[in-house]
Amino acid sequence: MTASMNRIVVSLDLPTRIPALIGVADAILLAMTGNPAFPKPDPSLSKVSTALEQLRKAQVV
Repeated sequence: MTASMNRIVVSLDLPTRIPALIGVADAILLAMTGNPAFPKPDPSLSKVSTALEQLRKAQVV
């Protein structure tokens, strides 16, 4: 008997404009925060949040 393995592959079509990218990243971060389907995301959500804030500040400059 041969065991089969199902895999899900996801590809994001992220926006190329920074303001739109920040919006999408905010939505993803919000959706993953406290979500039991993502118990230990890698990178951690705090690291993603920090990077997103840095991008937001750089965009203002």
